Amino acid sequence: MPRKNNKIKISPWDASEYLESQEDIDVYLESVLESGDAEQIIDAFNDAAKAQKE
Repeated sequence: MPRKNNKIKISPWDASEYLESQEDIDVYLESVLESGDAEQIIDAFNDAAKAQKE
């Protein structure tokens, strides 16, 4: 009996695709700023900038 291909397919996730309004961006940034994680904060500001360009 042949084995099924049970590999999991993972796609990249881009937060900027889900930031549809200024309110979404504000809530997202506020949440990330509360984390205090510098790398996440930088990524979040990049996501926000990308979302505003789209």
